[in-house]
Amino acid sequence: MARLTVPQSVAEWNELGREYLPGHLGIVFTSIAPAEVRARMHAGAVVSFADTCCGYATMRNLPEGAEVIAEKSGKAIAHFRNMQKILYPRNRDK
Repeated sequence: MARLTVPQSVAEWNELGREYLPGHLGIVFTSIAPAEVRARMHAGAVVSFADTCCGYATMRNLPEGAEVIAEKSGKAIAHFRNMQKILYPRNRDK
């Protein structure tokens, strides 16, 4: 069994992740210490992550029949839900 080699520098950590998820997301580590890890990520990746989370939450909370149908194919091409319902704080009445 191969022994795990822990990178010793930030450059080594960045190289380790280059071909994996951190590299694909554009994550660049700037500091790696026992109590703190710092990194940068391209704003597009952050926005894509947030947008995907919002889209999944919207789809999860769709009421029956909330969809947009393509006129020619008759297939659903978009779903819609008022995002205010999802974004209200849980304790808004308190």
